Amino acid sequence: MRKLLPVLLLLGLFFASAAVFSNTAMADAATEKSAARLTLEKSLDEVIAILESPDFKNPAKNAPLMQAVKDKIYGICDFQEFSARTIGGRWRAFTPEQQQAFTEAFAELLFETYNSKLLAYDGQQFNFLGETVSSKGDKVEIRTTIPYDGKEAAVNYRMIQKDSGWKIYDMIIENIGMVQNYRNQFQDILSTKTPEDLIASIRDKAKETREKNNAAQ
Repeated sequence: MRKLLPVLLLLGLFFASAAVFSNTAMADAATEKSAARLTLEKSLDEVIAILESPDFKNPAKNAPLMQAVKDKIYGICDFQEFSARTIGGRWRAFTPEQQQAFTEAFAELLFETYNSKLLAYDGQQFNFLGETVSSKGDKVEIRTTIPYDGKEAAVNYRMIQKDSGWKIYDMIIENIGMVQNYRNQFQDILSTKTPEDLIASIRDKAKETREKNNAAQ
């Protein structure tokens, strides 16, 4: 699972309170697909098609394909929503400029952290189990599994409706949510340092990770 998780994180890219979701689940495959699920399926299909390209695992040819994956992920994920939920209540203390800088740095760190692991993809296909809609209809949790090591790994996507369409704002893999995981780390930093310190730290880590990835190719 450790080898596959980074791939799943990239294919999905947080923890909304479970209370906002209704108990109405659509688990029947024959149920009409929601706009959120159609958006997710389309994005996953497009990313997987790139990963399955013969040139993807060729270091001499995969740069434009890796950029294409990045573009798809940035298109389906709402990194600003992700960032706000990750920082939590302290987000309101960030200036608009700091919020934008954090969002950009955090998105870059996530991609640089996991992009080298995309080569671990080996034809796994997602199985859609159903979805749960919030009482207001503006959030959906889509439940999926993916085969791994003879088992079915649970991968849930939480999506929110924005003016630009449905976007992923959290991802839960085997009951581990990305937002909560990073929130714990960032809360510790912000308890003693400023938003600018956190942003600088994330930028430095993203740069360091990018340089390591480039050196490994």
